[in-house]
Amino acid sequence: MDGEDKTAEQTKPVANDSLISFSAFAGSQSCAGCHKNVYDSHLKTAHFQTSAIASDSTIKGSFKPGKNSYAFSPAVHVDMEKRDSGHYQVSYTDGAESRVRRMDIVVGSGVMGQSSLSWQNNHLFQMPITYFTAANQWSNSPGFPNRIVFNRVITSRCLECHVTFAETISPFNKEPEEYDKKKFIYGVDCEKCHGAAAEHVRFQTSHPEDTVGKFIIICFLNVRCFTFFFISAALTLFCILRCQAPGRRPESGQAMSRIGLIL
Repeated sequence: MDGEDKTAEQTKPVANDSLISFSAFAGSQSCAGCHKNVYDSHLKTAHFQTSAIASDSTIKGSFKPGKNSYAFSPAVHVDMEKRDSGHYQVSYTDGAESRVRRMDIVVGSGVMGQSSLSWQNNHLFQMPITYFTAANQWSNSPGFPNRIVFNRVITSRCLECHVTFAETISPFNKEPEEYDKKKFIYGVDCEKCHGAAAEHVRFQTSHPEDTVGKFIIICFLNVRCFTFFFISAALTLFCILRCQAPGRRPESGQAMSRIGLIL
């Protein structure tokens, strides 16, 4: 990481839930065997599409010349470029390349817009440029200052609303948090509300005659579902209002953590 990354504001991480491990999840595709119509419908929702590995099929913005750039000034701009090893945001100053970051994860379904995250070792950082759907163009990421910033830390509090599961591997008091890249479940999928379903899938597969779901959270008027979607809606509104406030600097998520704990 460069010098600017070292100055990133940081927040106290949220501890892992020791009762849930990556191996406890079955993956939402496992639901299709018994619930194909529901599964197929869910794949089209904004919740399911709210995060993914960055690729040609998941990135919303254009990489075509003339449509792939955002200028901070006549001399400073960031271009979205596709290279052999992936998709990148590349900053230029007076025509010279000054910094390169790969777009590793996209966040946002594209209904309103889509941001991207970059891995730096086991840390995640938000990229400075975001795609805005209504304008059909790239622009400065919400809440960022009018300069190029690559050091906004992504905390587990940020990820709670955009992924089903992300395993934190750093100690509770280490900042910023570190994640296991291989133990991410992208999007808000079936198991976000119904709970980790590996045990449920094993039981129902071996007992097909049992039509009453076992080892699963039934979400009919379920408090877990209501609480999750209420908090998600409240935090989304908070993010929008907070990021649109004039003079806002990029923050690491400390204020978000506080409001999340209050809710």
